[in-house]
Amino acid sequence: MKRYFIEGGLIFLSVLASFFIESFRLRQSNIQIKNGLLIELSEIINEDLKQISKVIDIQNQSLEATNRLVSDYTNAQSMSEEDIAKNYLEIIQNTPTSFYSQKGVYTQLLQSGSLELLNYKTLRLKLLYVYEHLDERKLGIDRFVDDFVWNTNQNLVNDIVVLSSVDQLNKSLMYSERNISSYIIGDGYYKSKAVIGFYAANINYIIFYIDVLIKYEEELNEILKLIDQEVNQ
Repeated sequence: MKRYFIEGGLIFLSVLASFFIESFRLRQSNIQIKNGLLIELSEIINEDLKQISKVIDIQNQSLEATNRLVSDYTNAQSMSEEDIAKNYLEIIQNTPTSFYSQKGVYTQLLQSGSLELLNYKTLRLKLLYVYEHLDERKLGIDRFVDDFVWNTNQNLVNDIVVLSSVDQLNKSLMYSERNISSYIIGDGYYKSKAVIGFYAANINYIIFYIDVLIKYEEELNEILKLIDQEVNQ
């Protein structure tokens, strides 16, 4: 009888050991998947950071063009019609330029359960904050600014119209340049409150959007540091 108990105990221990070994193997496999996805996410984030920098530069160009038009409108009112058209085109072309994050790898982290394996809670919270909250906030601004620029451009047709064409040499690029084809500056341009109202609102929206992008940039850089700590711990 004692021998049966011993044999039964050994069988139980071997099954239990096999269970723990398999569980350990699966956990190590999941950790490898998690680390692989984090490394891939780091590469994507570096690409996104370049895109953010590019978009901020473009938004600053729009801001500078708007400030030039505001200065001319409120002071000298001596800018040539061609220069007015050039600066206005910069606004219409550049203000709607947006940054779109690449969320594919983040989605894989969610779906694979890898977020739950993160040792740094701060990393998990920052990933959720950036790719859920901050990204949705940015997308809301994107949609609003797109509608604002489009609608205002239509409403100002009596004051200013600028026709443009895409730079054929760079038309395949994401941020292609547009050239003026022709323009019409209305006689009431300098008397139009809608014109100066558009410029003032555009300045506010650009500054706000750049602030959001800078916040996005800061958070992504923090995530990169935390990923490095997570993978190399």
